[in-house]
Amino acid sequence: MARTPHDDFGGQGGSNAANGTENETVITLHGEGAGEGVIDLPGSGFVAEADILRDGQDLILQNPDGETIVIEGYFNADPAPVLMSSEGSALTPELVESFVQHAGPLQYAQAGGSMTDVSPVGVVQEVEGNATVTRTDGSTETIAIGTPIYQSDVIETDAEGAVNIEFSDESTFAVSNNARLAIDEYVFDPESESGTSNFSLLRGVFVFTSGLIGRDDPDDVEIDTPVGSIGIRGTTIAGHINPDGESQITIVEGAIVVSNGIEETTLAQQYETITLSGYNEAIQSGGTLDSGALQSDYGSLESVAPDFFSTLNDGANDGTQDTPATTDPAITETAPAQDTTPPAEEGAAADTTATDEAAATDGAVTDPTVEAPVDPALDATTGDPALDPAALTDPAMDPVLDPSANAGFEQGADYNNTSDPFADPAGTTNTTTDPGTTADSGAGGTTSTAPDPGATTDPGTTTETAP
Repeated sequence: MARTPHDDFGGQGGSNAANGTENETVITLHGEGAGEGVIDLPGSGFVAEADILRDGQDLILQNPDGETIVIEGYFNADPAPVLMSSEGSALTPELVESFVQHAGPLQYAQAGGSMTDVSPVGVVQEVEGNATVTRTDGSTETIAIGTPIYQSDVIETDAEGAVNIEFSDESTFAVSNNARLAIDEYVFDPESESGTSNFSLLRGVFVFTSGLIGRDDPDDVEIDTPVGSIGIRGTTIAGHINPDGESQITIVEGAIVVSNGIEETTLAQQYETITLSGYNEAIQSGGTLDSGALQSDYGSLESVAPDFFSTLNDGANDGTQDTPATTDPAITETAPAQDTTPPAEEGAAADTTATDEAAATDGAVTDPTVEAPVDPALDATTGDPALDPAALTDPAMDPVLDPSANAGFEQGADYNNTSDPFADPAGTTNTTTDPGTTADSGAGGTTSTAPDPGATTDPGTTTETAP
């Protein structure tokens, strides 16, 4: 492929040749198959911002600064070359075809046809600020709610504009922030709920939610951009296409396949994000965004895509509710009651201690099961044949089981000290008692024993009574 630069159009053709416009560059393609390869475009803004015009077989690019590039014989080349910007974004032949407009009224008339000859493929549901649609006949109209959208239309928004379009298969495409969107192809069969939809986006912020088309095959729905293409499988995605810098694409639901001039990657994890800095640059992972970051990055679409932001808000609220659950104030408030002893119980314990100390001073043993020595011969568990187990359960032998055994106690006496057959409050007796006897200490400090007729007395047991 040969390239011949020219400083002006003098006799070279092109709509501006006769005007002798300054700041124009002409590139001529020679020979059959001359379009193979890449043409590096001088300057900036010729991909994202330029008007893309066709004059005969020549391609004309005009950027907002008034610079013009004419590529002679572009539409004769097979295949046509890729036009590469200095920032690394690519104007592929497919993107040229999506956005090209004819350069004069004659060609508009030759294009023929009217939008009333075909059915619309979608309708504008929401609009904010200024937005326009350019039809295939070159006519342009301002977008309003209810504006029909046809195949091959080009939608543009200004810096403050935003539009949301709903298509026949219930998919939606919202764009904002100087967006430029082309409806390349849209075919939908309501009976089989299948079809094909292809879009091109030169620049802008967008959110796309797929409908019946593309539920299974990502080849059925595709979005082409200057930094790569996106194949969509039943999903919602968000992105910011910036051909003059870094672009971002985030999967919100479903799965997508992103490819550029050198590689391909699949995104299937919610909020997974990639960045693209050029058509022939490696695709970089952008990590996983949270719903709050998405709301911030795509806030310019909130007025026209309320359903999308409602979903994000629900996700943010769910995340907020999870955190306080681990620090419930109610748990903190009830915790102290679990490890303190009520004051009343503390007082009772103190009183009991004082009583025990007083009893110890008098020489009494207050807990016979712990303090008093027990003869193993008296323990029923030793299996001593001299002991009658029945005697151990005879009510007459237990002052607790036999109320009459307590008749000798003074009213109001401390049962823990005075009712113990092993304790002598007066300190005048030293008694060793066989389990078959009941000891009764009266107020005078005397001790009487009442052997149970049915009990067997251990011959080794003696009773000593003080005079």
